[in-house]
Amino acid sequence: GSTGSMNVTLSGTSISTLGANALGILAQNLGNDGGTAASATGTDVQGGNGGNGGSTGTVTISTDANTAISTQGQGSSGILAQTASGAGANGGNGNGQLSGVDGSGGNAGSAGAGPVTHAGAITTAGTDAVGIMAQSLAGAGGAGSVDYGIFYSKGGTGGAAGSSGVISVTNTGTIGTSGT
Repeated sequence: GSTGSMNVTLSGTSISTLGANALGILAQNLGNDGGTAASATGTDVQGGNGGNGGSTGTVTISTDANTAISTQGQGSSGILAQTASGAGANGGNGNGQLSGVDGSGGNAGSAGAGPVTHAGAITTAGTDAVGIMAQSLAGAGGAGSVDYGIFYSKGGTGGAAGSSGVISVTNTGTIGTSGT
């Protein structure tokens, strides 16, 4: 399925984490993958079409000048904003004795935008502990299937890939990172 939008707004907030992968703010909006298509076997058959992947809404994060985020540990980023749409499912096989037609792959969903506006202070300490990471990741289209038929056979078409949303990061605060 598809998701709605997500909004995280911090004002005068202090966040402190300690340990591996202990993020300061994690806002993720994830679409589901499309449903699996059925395959068919018989005399004159057609495989099912793959389901479409879910789209995602926007993930918005904003902090004011009085917000402080401090993390310590490997992979412990200050802010991670991510939208990731679902992939389309593969089409089902159509293996018929006389004819077979395959199902087509489902289309991927579209990934939402990810605006991040930061005005406070972020400090991270640890390997791969970035200050701000923002991503919009679109799913892949599903593959069309192969088929078999003595007199007629037709393979399915692949589904279209999704589109990514616009990512923007505006920083008027401070960001300090240490580690390798």
